[in-house]
Amino acid sequence: NGFTASTEDISNLKAGVYTVVITSESGCTMTMTFEIKSLISAAEPGQIAALRLLPNPANAQIQLENPANLHLLAGRVLDARGRLVLEFSETQLTGQLDIERLPAGLFNLHVMSEKGQWQVLRFVKQ
Repeated sequence: NGFTASTEDISNLKAGVYTVVITSESGCTMTMTFEIKSLISAAEPGQIAALRLLPNPANAQIQLENPANLHLLAGRVLDARGRLVLEFSETQLTGQLDIERLPAGLFNLHVMSEKGQWQVLRFVKQ
């Protein structure tokens, strides 16, 4: 559709096929293609609004910030193709999450609370 952007934070995308080119400081590039079939807003009912991942991008570990102290039950990391690559238990979600064994790329952490609320947090593994 001709859409281009040079920022890491993109919003208001329409359904379609997108190609993302990530360029490192040294000029190395990684290209990935994604198909977005449908979109939901962050304010969608049933979502957890208070979670954040730091740092992002990350190398070996990420911290799931939970300022509202929500009771989180499970976490799953999916790669850019939607394949399950890591799972985290309830107790693991309260500390540093080990992502060292993941290859470099874009990932989604799906987190579910005890009330059935969920949030998808996107992060980059360097």
